[in-house]
Amino acid sequence: MKLVCPVCASEISWKFIDFGQESAFCCECRKEFDCQKWINESLVSADFVSQPPSGAWSESTATGFRVGASTRSFRWLFWIPMAAFWSLLLAVFLYGAFHSERKVRIELFLFLSPFLLLSLGLWVAALMSICGKVVVEINGRDGTVFSGIGPMGWRRRFDWAQVQKIRISTVYGSGFGNKQRITLEGDRVLGFAKGAKREQLVFLMAMLRLMHRDAAK
Repeated sequence: MKLVCPVCASEISWKFIDFGQESAFCCECRKEFDCQKWINESLVSADFVSQPPSGAWSESTATGFRVGASTRSFRWLFWIPMAAFWSLLLAVFLYGAFHSERKVRIELFLFLSPFLLLSLGLWVAALMSICGKVVVEINGRDGTVFSGIGPMGWRRRFDWAQVQKIRISTVYGSGFGNKQRITLEGDRVLGFAKGAKREQLVFLMAMLRLMHRDAAK
């Protein structure tokens, strides 16, 4: 599974591999090079996916397969205080709304509605960083992406046969800076696993590409 520089034959550390752009940087000769072939031949292989990293898994089902990863991370250290702050601030305004005149109360509730949704979103992000997971399940042509906590979450369906490209993409300027996720591109673009660790994303990409390649044979 080692990647070596095509110029000086130095071994490349994984931290210098950009799996989104499928390129790598050699610290010895200070050059960037394309590593798409290495990814497709070494990572998208049965040997690589047979040893999933911590927090990732895969299994066969009666009509397809299932692959998933945990979204646990230390981001909860940010999300929980932020969610608690917004909730406390919102509680103060809600208390005032409940004790205001009826006409004013309705207007205040309408005004506070977006902030209620924001507070809910912050708590969802906090819980996903504590015990969340993402699971992709393929049954024939039917594909489902589940993101949530335990059995609770949201599902998005897609046509597995319409998927043309599976890659790691970057979401810029969100939360703790740029984040990466898995993207399925075909008749539509579907992104998921934004909170997963880098090694888990690489495993998800490799597993999905391998299964997609085998299904096309």
